[in-house]
Amino acid sequence: MGLDAMKVHFDLVLLLTLIFAVPKIKVKTRLKILLWGILLSVFIHLFKIVVIVKDGYATSFVFKGTPYYSSFERAIYGFGRSFFTRMGNQLVPVLIWSVLYIKFVGVKIIKAPETHSVIQK
Repeated sequence: MGLDAMKVHFDLVLLLTLIFAVPKIKVKTRLKILLWGILLSVFIHLFKIVVIVKDGYATSFVFKGTPYYSSFERAIYGFGRSFFTRMGNQLVPVLIWSVLYIKFVGVKIIKAPETHSVIQK
């Protein structure tokens, strides 16, 4: 029958792909990155739900003819909603993965060899 696409957390699909695509990582380190990534992704997903619900209230809730939320609050919640619905779904997993990868694996900086100037005077 297959997996229902509505039950898939789309941020996790990209995050899992990034975690398992990097070669030469110990299994224990990979599992740490996986567990922390899932945990961070769930908290960010809950924050995303709060922002989207607040945006819905801010744009449609009116009390006695006047908006309940200020224009600044409506703009902030609107920006948050458009961020998470447009580029946040792709950007957040990459940020989570890169931060966790740097924290647990580390990045070795390789110095480029010195080059001599070819400009002659």
